[in-house]
Amino acid sequence: MSTLRPVEFHVLLALASGPAHGYGLVRRIADHSEGRLSILPGNLYTVIRRLVAFGLVRETDAAATPPEEDSRRRYFELSSAGRARLSEEARHLQTLVERVGALPISSAEKGGGHP
Repeated sequence: MSTLRPVEFHVLLALASGPAHGYGLVRRIADHSEGRLSILPGNLYTVIRRLVAFGLVRETDAAATPPEEDSRRRYFELSSAGRARLSEEARHLQTLVERVGALPISSAEKGGGHP
């Protein structure tokens, strides 16, 4: 698998805090992205299937869910490969952010040009 797509990164990030079902992932993704990324359940499960195929995510036993939860919900968690891949991708993104920070791109430095 090459570079993660943004939505794949967000799914892995959402699972970093622990197992979650689809709706929980949708909420975590919206929270982590400060509302900038909204994913529909059908699209989410397509991404999850891809991440499962790459060995980055796995379905977890629903028996660990609280009794008040719907037992039909499917829960997912990061695999150890998924956790390593998330860490690798985060380091890559940090490097990119540092490179952007070193560029003279502010409007003041450009002489008040376009945003």
